[in-house]
Amino acid sequence: MNELTGQFPADWELLRLPEVLFFQEGPGITSDKFTKEGIPFINIRCFVNGRIDRSSCQFISQKLGNGEYKHFQLDVNDWVFSSSGTIGKIALIFDEDLPLLLNTSTIRFRTQDEKRLANNYIKFFLESFHFKIQHQLQTQGSAQVNVGPTHLQKMHIPLPPIKEQTQIATILSTIDRAIEQTEALIAKQQRIKTGLMQDLLTKGIDENGNIRSEETHEFKDSPLGRIPVEWEVESLDELTTKIGDGIHTTPAYSENTGFFFINGNNLGDGSIHITSDTLCVNQGEFRKYYIELDDRTILYSINGTIGNIAFYKNEPVVLGKSAAYIKCKKSVNARLIYHILQSEPVHRFYDYELTGSTIKNLSLAAMRATPIKIPRMQEEQEFLACRLDLCVYEIGQANNCLSKLRSLKTGLMQDLLTGKVRVTDLLNQKTAAN
Repeated sequence: MNELTGQFPADWELLRLPEVLFFQEGPGITSDKFTKEGIPFINIRCFVNGRIDRSSCQFISQKLGNGEYKHFQLDVNDWVFSSSGTIGKIALIFDEDLPLLLNTSTIRFRTQDEKRLANNYIKFFLESFHFKIQHQLQTQGSAQVNVGPTHLQKMHIPLPPIKEQTQIATILSTIDRAIEQTEALIAKQQRIKTGLMQDLLTKGIDENGNIRSEETHEFKDSPLGRIPVEWEVESLDELTTKIGDGIHTTPAYSENTGFFFINGNNLGDGSIHITSDTLCVNQGEFRKYYIELDDRTILYSINGTIGNIAFYKNEPVVLGKSAAYIKCKKSVNARLIYHILQSEPVHRFYDYELTGSTIKNLSLAAMRATPIKIPRMQEEQEFLACRLDLCVYEIGQANNCLSKLRSLKTGLMQDLLTGKVRVTDLLNQKTAAN
């Protein structure tokens, strides 16, 4: 083995890609050849969850597609690969996708000999560390990074015996399906949350736990449209004890004190995110710039990326100027305000209040003046907050599951595609059982 591919089991082959793999780059169809109908061709937008979305395709005429570009027509079981811009998106071609053409920035792959290279193994090689490192070493220093036939001609593929390839591909495909199902579940939960927020934050819940409607409940006019008579529209300032931002000076930094200097980019998904780039301030500076916060405090980014949000959870932090703090009154459910501040109507209001041409800023005055529609009764506020909290929790659990599945796949690929862990024993057990 060589320095590009590392060490592999003695019964594996190390072959140049052209020995076992057919690959072809798309032709680069120019816009003057596009038509409104005809034969579709793929682009980067067409790659969706391992399939080709034909609704995103553009077309060339039947005459060109079946003539000059006929040899770029894809076949069933071709793997297509995005090779420029966003590199590494992969999709398998099915019969219902055809007819379909390659185009620029895409490459197709298929095995030249199923007895040496299983077609379903190709995908995992293209996702593997071995493929990526060979490409990176060839393109170091390049201004425009892409994958092309010139690179592929020089690459090698480490191949286990064909039965082992098939078993490896089966195991990894099972993980892929679990990932796809979890992603679909998250997308569904996000849609449910969006619809629920729309209903709960505009109509609320009656005493029987039902979402109100104007057909069955009394509504009234307000500056934010029709709202239940049990609700009011108040400014964010009226619902809080204080709204402010962090320091506008640069503090003295220190090593590993634990007092983190955070800005708006440290906020997101309800939490403060500390990264390796987050700086610390010394204890004296912390005391100098300390702002008393509590568990009713929401942190909100007001500079650059507007709307990153987090709950303060007693972290030892100094706020920078792009992080605002919102301290809710005891009579107001802070978790409900947290959800309201993420709602689309609030964001639309902010659009009119943003200043700055390159880097956007949301002023504290604009925040304080933000109109909020909210139930008067604390019981309804609590109920709405709990319903939305549950949605957030379920999405978080699904995201945790997705993260674990992706980590599992990464580890399995590293083990199985290098031979560090063999599936040979499993194959032998199946043979003995038969």
